[in-house]
Amino acid sequence: MNLASYVKVMSLVFLFVLPSISLFQTATVGALEVGGNDVRYIANGTFEFRENIVIEGNATLIVENATVKFIQTSDNQYGIILRNPSGGTPRLIARNASFDSPRRFKVSLWGNSTADFIGLTFKGSVYSSVEPHDKSTLNVRDGSLVNYVNTYGSSKLNAIGSNVFFPNSYDNSNMTISTCTVNNMKASGNSSAYISVSTVKYSVTAESSSFVSVSNCYVSGEIVSRKTSRVLFVEDTLCQIKVKSYEYSNVTIIDAIFSASKFSGDFSIRDFSYLYIYSSIISDTFFKVYNNATMKIEGSNLTSSVFYSYNGSKVEVVDSALDWIFESYDVSNLIASYSSFNVLSVEESSNVALDHCEVALLRAYESANLSVSDSTVTEILIELLSVNVNLSGFGEGFFKSIAFGVSGLNVTLSDSTVSAGWSFRFLGSSNVTFRDSRLLVVDVFDSGRVQLWNCTYASLTAVDVSEVRVWSYLSVRVVDYFGNPVEGAQVTVTLDNAVVDSKQSDVDGLAVFDLFERIVNASGDTSAGNYAISIAFGDQSVDSNVNLAGSQMLVSTIASPWWYWYLIWGLVGVAVIVGVAGTFLIIRRKRKSKVQS
Repeated sequence: MNLASYVKVMSLVFLFVLPSISLFQTATVGALEVGGNDVRYIANGTFEFRENIVIEGNATLIVENATVKFIQTSDNQYGIILRNPSGGTPRLIARNASFDSPRRFKVSLWGNSTADFIGLTFKGSVYSSVEPHDKSTLNVRDGSLVNYVNTYGSSKLNAIGSNVFFPNSYDNSNMTISTCTVNNMKASGNSSAYISVSTVKYSVTAESSSFVSVSNCYVSGEIVSRKTSRVLFVEDTLCQIKVKSYEYSNVTIIDAIFSASKFSGDFSIRDFSYLYIYSSIISDTFFKVYNNATMKIEGSNLTSSVFYSYNGSKVEVVDSALDWIFESYDVSNLIASYSSFNVLSVEESSNVALDHCEVALLRAYESANLSVSDSTVTEILIELLSVNVNLSGFGEGFFKSIAFGVSGLNVTLSDSTVSAGWSFRFLGSSNVTFRDSRLLVVDVFDSGRVQLWNCTYASLTAVDVSEVRVWSYLSVRVVDYFGNPVEGAQVTVTLDNAVVDSKQSDVDGLAVFDLFERIVNASGDTSAGNYAISIAFGDQSVDSNVNLAGSQMLVSTIASPWWYWYLIWGLVGVAVIVGVAGTFLIIRRKRKSKVQS
């Protein structure tokens, strides 16, 4: 029997069996039970029910262009029940209709029952729900509006082009939702949910081994994955999301883009959970990975974001760019390759290994382990607490291999470049001496003492009761008027009329002095002042002044001894005599040749 025949039959039934339904706009019906192979039709009006609507066996109830309203004195007093006591397939079809009640009610599907909602709207209580059980199926499409859908057993929900605001899957049930609006999605048990080309406004929750897939959607709000569950995002636009993953769960984000927002995103991954981000663009987000959790970022660009890795966590970064700051501490691990970082901090027994990476600022603190290979680092900042150590050979440039360990901190660079240089920060009662280094920034706090020997620096800071003493090399080279080194010249250095040191120039004319240059403390930067340099050679002497600002070379020319000039004039006289004699002989020889000819 086709639909037109159903309409005619049901019209006759309404006229002769239920005349009140056909004669009035609003009809009151006590109860409605449809069983066997019957087909019932409710259309064109408002129908008030004060008992359950029951569909059994292979029966079908069709509601079209009508409102079904339940008159109840308490929540869930009445509702629609599809049940299957005899192995049939009861069916409910609601087309361009509405279900209404000021109190909540349920549409319950049992057995192999099926409900098709086509342009159906739930009115009244927003807590009214549809609950498929067993192996039942709920189909929602064409602009339907359903608030709560709770699937149990091995039931299914198929929704397309509708508003399904609160879908919840349990047990082994399955949900497929496309081109819909979803407010809050929740999956638990071994259930699965697939949401595509939809808008998810407020939350997605997966727990207890469930699986949720969200693809080509606009997603905002809270994402929760817990108790061995999995959540997968593919080609989604994410906005203002807060991700929480814990208790061995998994969140995967592939080809996603973060939409600009005045609110930042937030990721919290913990308790042996796993976050994987692939080929995505994410900005303005906080990432926290801790309690033995794992995060992998591959082929992605994460900008204006902050990353915290701690408490036994592990992070792997491959072929990605991370900007703004990444902090690894508290026995965590970071392995990065072919990636770039803006600020990377390593501290508290954490382990960081970089290969073919670029880092603008690399900060190493306390007892961390840092290994850098085939990479470029603009600046390295080392912070140490209460150490007593001598350091040397730091500066900018290429390092084939450099390794040092200080107070538990281990740093190794191989085949890497430090393009700007090294900075150091000392706290506590540190006592440190640097030699032959080119430093950027040296900051000393508490009661630290730092001495710099033959070092250059861009900035020195000493606060509290700490101090920095700077010593520089003054190299004095003594030459004569011809630029030749003068050996044995006496070079004397004085400060405030007190002799500091005195040496003779060596075979190269050099005399090198270690001189105090300045002291930097909380009171300021105090220079040693002008050093007076006196050079004596024979009865000749030269005086000059130097205000040290780093190691310097002073070239001083001293007058030659008296016998230099006699020797010079003697050589000139000999040259003149030889020249005149040679010329006379040549002329004489030419004249003799002419006479003979």
